[in-house]
Amino acid sequence: MQKRIESFLILSIFIISMLNLFSCANPTTLTGGDKDTTPPQFDSLQTSPNFQTNFTKQPLGFTFDEWVKLKDAGKQIVVSPPLEFTPKTRIQKKTVIFEFDEKEILKEDVTYIINFGTAVRDITEENPVKDFRFVFSTGDIIDSLEIKGKVVDAITKKAEENVLVLLYQNTADSVVRKNRPFYFGKTDKSGNYKIQNLKSGTFKIFALKDGNSNYKFDNSEEKIGLLDSLIHIPDTTISSIDFEMFLEDPIMSYQEESVGFGHHKLEFTQDPKDVKISKIDSIDYFWTEYHENKIDLWFNTTSKKNIVIQLDTIINDTLKLASKGRDKFIESAELILDKKEIENTIASKDSVNIVWNHPLKSYDKSKLILTRDTLKTPLVFEILDSKSKRTISISYPWKADSTYHLEILPNCSTDLYGLQNDSLKFSFKVLKKEDFGDISLKMDSLDSKKRYIVQLMNQEKVVDTQLINLQATFQYNYKYLLPGTYSFKIIDDENGDGRWTSGNYDLKKQPERIIDHKIDELRANWEVEVLILGKELE
Repeated sequence: MQKRIESFLILSIFIISMLNLFSCANPTTLTGGDKDTTPPQFDSLQTSPNFQTNFTKQPLGFTFDEWVKLKDAGKQIVVSPPLEFTPKTRIQKKTVIFEFDEKEILKEDVTYIINFGTAVRDITEENPVKDFRFVFSTGDIIDSLEIKGKVVDAITKKAEENVLVLLYQNTADSVVRKNRPFYFGKTDKSGNYKIQNLKSGTFKIFALKDGNSNYKFDNSEEKIGLLDSLIHIPDTTISSIDFEMFLEDPIMSYQEESVGFGHHKLEFTQDPKDVKISKIDSIDYFWTEYHENKIDLWFNTTSKKNIVIQLDTIINDTLKLASKGRDKFIESAELILDKKEIENTIASKDSVNIVWNHPLKSYDKSKLILTRDTLKTPLVFEILDSKSKRTISISYPWKADSTYHLEILPNCSTDLYGLQNDSLKFSFKVLKKEDFGDISLKMDSLDSKKRYIVQLMNQEKVVDTQLINLQATFQYNYKYLLPGTYSFKIIDDENGDGRWTSGNYDLKKQPERIIDHKIDELRANWEVEVLILGKELE
């Protein structure tokens, strides 16, 4: 009996041992734990020492405390002053090796900065090594001068991140298009930049939102920032060099898009308000609708017709209006309300706009039934003249704090294609005067030789635009405004064209100045008084 028990114990121990062995031989994926957010750290004992002087060309090694990899090395790793030949960068275990091209000849008595950007990352979470710069001098000293500043958007005044601020020893105007910079810095999330280890001298400075990562201004879609003069380093009068970024105005051009039968869109690169469109051939129905950057062409013809698109000498084209597909279009098309253009609340002073998806050829007022609240008696209203052929504008002495209902009977409206509407309904509420607020603006001591554009803004939406032409004072009352956060945007309209004009590098022209003026939050049944003095616009 004793032997059987011993045998059983020995067998049990053997089985448990084998189970433990197999368990150890088949590891499972670890779960839980905090995400690694720590970037790789330098192993200083095995890394090429930084800030070397009398440096001679040699391979450089940077060893870290964990395995690393390179990401976008070709774009991220930049040397200033620029090297003539492209260096090589590679990974060897935990070490980043940087090698100069064998043909590269380093300049004498120059401080070089190798900026690795965010190219070096750990292999698990891709945490980049921060502020990875290697500085060396081929002379006896490391240059130690620096400049700093901030970069914002010229229109929104918001900070611009990842903008290159470029310094050139060559001060020719063409250098920003042809050469890489001698020094450079990059803005952070707050739009701030700092360029360090500079030598004394005179430089051209330029800010660039580099679209193709080649450190050159060679793309019309790249935002730029200009300085009106060269800078001199060191200059104790310079505390900060700031930039306002802008896109140059593109050359005036357009693209045509056929939306469907009888409807073309012309998309312009600039505001087309000065574009003139005229007919060559007679067309039964033709109407143009201007927008901020496009013109809608509406027409009804069954044969090709010609129109002329003209803007001085920039655009002078003859455009053929295609007319195919009318029958197929009529089969599926509908005349309906453009709901995004219809308001569901109005002020008692407002008219109500019925906006259609197509221009109208005619309408029958008797088929518009207006009622108030739960009353069924139709109201007698007026129809105002409208500049838009897609809009019927209704005027009535609205009663505040009431809801109105508009019923549009079948065949009330007929569009340019001969389509008619089905039965439609919509409702809207007339708010009380106490639901709104007013803003009273007074501008004083203005430069009477200047022109200004004054825009009332609600967040980023333009609520109203007023023009000030050669006046020393200006007053305006904005009434029936919904409560919210408002501000004023004032444009120094240098060329007097009634719009903001961007800058131009070749003309050495800054964009027209925009001054933002914040005001108190507007509350219901409240008036905010705003005073802006001319000195604020200087």
